[in-house]
Amino acid sequence: MPQPIVPIHMQQDHSALFDATPNIESTFGNSLSDIQSQLLGLPTREAATKKYSEPMLRVLEAISRSEDEVISVASALADNTGTKTKYYRVPEDVSDGDLLMLKTSGLIRGQGRSVVITEAGQVALRDQWLRSENALRAGREKEMFVHPVLEQKRKRAAHAEGRFQRVADSVQRVKKVIRPEE
Repeated sequence: MPQPIVPIHMQQDHSALFDATPNIESTFGNSLSDIQSQLLGLPTREAATKKYSEPMLRVLEAISRSEDEVISVASALADNTGTKTKYYRVPEDVSDGDLLMLKTSGLIRGQGRSVVITEAGQVALRDQWLRSENALRAGREKEMFVHPVLEQKRKRAAHAEGRFQRVADSVQRVKKVIRPEE
């Protein structure tokens, strides 16, 4: 509730008017930008992160896999703005309650069963995909990198110990067995 305007001659305490150190945070409230708050030395606000349930994200992912290209192109031609908005057709297995839940969460917008995934929905999908276990990455075995100089040193050491067999000699023996005429 705002404070009523009172003329100066009717005020009881004039020290509040001429105080050298006013409380900036209570005076301006949340009207300061982040950079202004930082320059004034006020504590900065942290952005709140929203958490969505797994069933909600699964439904949103099912919707994201069903892009309706005809409506998307028709919308771009009708708007004549040059930006293509992707429209998605909601699958039949998604109930109206799930659709309403996604709309009230701000993840999708649209009329009926033709919807657009909002920026918040795209961020939620991206975060889910990045958090999920990647099948290609899970079973991957990485080959160890060996520097060529170190590999040569290892071969010389193996040759000095007698464990190294010359490849050229064994290749010549195999060639004689396969092609005796040469």
